[in-house]
Amino acid sequence: MVARRAAVLRGAAMILILPFHLCARAADAASEPPVELYALRLGARARAIKAFGDAADLPDLREIGDDALRSLGRAVPIGEAHSRGLLHRGVWLFVRDARGRVMLMRRSERTVTCPSAWSLVGEHSTVGETWKQTARRALTEELGVPASLVPHRVELLGMPVLFRCDYLADGGWLGGAGRKMDLQATALLSVRLPDGVLSLLRFDADVAETRWTTLPSLARLVRLSDARVDGPRRAAATGRVSAPSNGTRFCNWRIRALLALALGRLQRHDRESRGKLLG
Repeated sequence: MVARRAAVLRGAAMILILPFHLCARAADAASEPPVELYALRLGARARAIKAFGDAADLPDLREIGDDALRSLGRAVPIGEAHSRGLLHRGVWLFVRDARGRVMLMRRSERTVTCPSAWSLVGEHSTVGETWKQTARRALTEELGVPASLVPHRVELLGMPVLFRCDYLADGGWLGGAGRKMDLQATALLSVRLPDGVLSLLRFDADVAETRWTTLPSLARLVRLSDARVDGPRRAAATGRVSAPSNGTRFCNWRIRALLALALGRLQRHDRESRGKLLG
């Protein structure tokens, strides 16, 4: 199990959502945080999945157990993992206030992956981290929450899934001649921040704007998203993010699918929590 192993090494009117780490700018590889590399073995499958091409025949967003992930015992900068399509781990975190609203952050126009995207909080796992440890670190590094005030309660929303996206082919890559192939074992989590912490939030220059949205508003945006414009054919033809006529947009169809899955899990979690309180 990954978690037990000591590692060897306000509703939005127009939003674009990206379910992974905010730091997508082109940075010097030596300064990027290292991510641990993994092999994924599913059932009787003969060959382990280690790189992007290995997962071509798998269903989108396949659920995976922690026990199916095996560390390769080495780490590389996240930029190298993306350029080579190497399997790594990361989290997508719903950050909520006391009223249950979700925080969205709009990415700067300078980012090379989905510029101007509205995003949730995401972070890549470093060597030896559990899912929840990664989520807590994201609160400190991405939002500026003092370590002493990071909530202890961070909730997992179901099993991790295998997220696979080629931003050059699927849309959202503006990095010129480079390429970003994301193969990430992705855990979905939720955390609520007390009101007293909200005034302490701080963001870096990659965040252009923040806002809070209710779950019904976010669900409406998912339903209204124009799949024809978000689709891979348009993205592959233009190499750019396109804005549909209804005023909502997502980076590409794969991200939209992950958002829909994560949102469904969060809504189910809320219903179950209310049921326990009433019961």
